[in-house]
Amino acid sequence: MPDLLNVLGLANKLNVLPSWVRARLRSRTPAPLKIPGIVRVGRHIRFRPDIIDAWIENGCKLPLPKAGGANSDGKLRSRK
Repeated sequence: MPDLLNVLGLANKLNVLPSWVRARLRSRTPAPLKIPGIVRVGRHIRFRPDIIDAWIENGCKLPLPKAGGANSDGKLRSRK
């Protein structure tokens, strides 16, 4: 499993402020605007890079394609 991203790492990857990432973690945030791939380690929040990459490829929209939607080369199939 690749290394997990922290809030600052995800903010750098998305080219946004860490406060933007934290705002998407709040319980009041509507489901379509939440960031997927969250892993809680005690009080720390981390993100799975593979799910974040799939989310970005999907146009930052939820729901993500199912796990079985990958081609043999590991790339997600496009929806038609």
